[in-house]
Parts: sequence; structure tokens; C-alpha cells
Amino acid sequence: MKNLVGDNVPDQASTDATLAKALEVRAELEAFCVVLPQADRKSMPHPRNNAEPHVRRVFELCQEHGVSVHGVSAEGMIRDLELARRLAPFADVLEGMLRLVNDTRLEAGVEYWQAFRSLYDALGTAAEHDPFLASEIGGLREFMALGSRTRKMHAKRAEEAVAAHVARTGTPSPETRSENAATSSRGNAAE
Repeated sequence: MKNLVGDNVPDQASTDATLAKALEVRAELEAFCVVLPQADRKSMPHPRNNAEPHVRRVFELCQEHGVSVHGVSAEGMIRDLELARRLAPFADVLEGMLRLVNDTRLEAGVEYWQAFRSLYDALGTAAEHDPFLASEIGGLREFMALGSRTRKMHAKRAEEAVAAHVARTGTPSPETRSENAATSSRGNAAE
């Protein structure tokens, strides 16, 4: 059985401190960032690649020739362009961090589940010869009898709860995301 993670687990205080820093950065970003509904994200027009110099040129030409459109701000266009440009490095770093955390969580889940299954099977074999041990692992047998279908159902309910929370508030709370992620990872690891 492979062991890619788990030998270098930070203590709880370190994990809490890192999470606090991440939440601090999130709070700073919330001052000028927005959360869009998924449907809006898909339906919005996106700028073409390498559009920045052309956007700046349109701004310059509009300024030079006094061209304007009612309800459209050339200055606002440049401010939006600048915000998008400044946020690009954040997106790259955060996407990398998200992949790092999600891949590590996935691998840790796979590793602990494989170890659990091996040890659970060994306990089951030992319990065949030890009535006291057999009574001790009764709860484990009940859990294992549920199967992945029931765990998937619970994961789906958790996802629906998060979706309802997002619909109400516009963004999931860190606690809700953590609960949903834990439920979802249990369902994924069981497969």
C-alpha cells in the first residue's frame, strides 16, 4: 500500500493558523470581489485572449475623439480591466492551492480508507475466533453494511444544503463548505 501523505501531518495549531491566514485573505478579497451564480458564469461574454492592448487603444481613441456611449463608462472599462489584470495572479495561486489541497485530501482519504479496509477485514477474521472482539466491532459492521449508496445519498443531501445556503446568502460559509467536503470525501473514498 502506497503512502504519499500522512507522514508529515502538521499539528492542529499550524493547520488552524494557516486556515486563519486563508480566511484573512478571503475577507480582504471580499471587499472588492463578487460571487456570481453558476448560470451567470456560463452565459456571460468573456474577453478574447490578448484583448488588453486593444481595450486600452479603444479607451485612448475614445478620449482623443470624444466618443462615448450612454451608460457605458470608458474609465470604468479601464478600472475593470485593471482589476481583472490584478486578480489574475491570485487566480493562478489559488487554483494551484486548491488543487494541492484537494489532491492531498483525496490521497489521504484513499490511504486511510485502504488502511481501514485492511484492518477492518483483519479484525473481522480475528473476531471469528474471539466472541468479545465480535461484540466490539458490531458498530463497525453496521457502518460497513450501509454501503456506498447510503453514503452517496447523505453526500447529495449535504450538497443540496450547501446549494440552498449559497442561494440564500450568495456564498457558502467556511463551516458549511467544510461539512460538505467532509461528507463528500467520505462518499468518494468509499467507492
